[in-house]
Amino acid sequence: MKNYKVPDVSLFGIKKLDDQHQELFDILHGFNAIGDPGSTAEIDRLFERLHGLMVRHFADEEQLMAETAYGKLREHCGHHRKLLRDVAAIRQRVADRGQIMVSDTHQSIDKVLRHMLISDGPFNSHLKAIGYSELRGRDPAGLAPMAEGRPGTALPN
Repeated sequence: MKNYKVPDVSLFGIKKLDDQHQELFDILHGFNAIGDPGSTAEIDRLFERLHGLMVRHFADEEQLMAETAYGKLREHCGHHRKLLRDVAAIRQRVADRGQIMVSDTHQSIDKVLRHMLISDGPFNSHLKAIGYSELRGRDPAGLAPMAEGRPGTALPN
């Protein structure tokens, strides 16, 4: 089965977040690569990895949203919590059956991809609109450039 790649439109141009997006897809691909449908230990390990990465990624993304005064932060946080609940429900269905089905993998990929395209897209546009980049961020009020994206550390002109 082919590896999944994060759609270019979903890339932020911020290495940490982009790498996390790709790692999410790599984990989802891992579900497809499981040869033995009864390998519940491997399935559980992948779900644990997926959950941990999602929690870490959402925290990193939400921190950047707060730092850049993203107006839809609260709404986006709600999307993150719903995605975590949705993936937990898929994990529970898999645990109840004792095996992963192709539909579980497709549903997980669909939910992550939809989030990247529909929810992350406006945030990505926000970052571009304020001129945010990984090397030269902006402070939360959008007033002064920041060194390496840290508030309060202005870069020389």
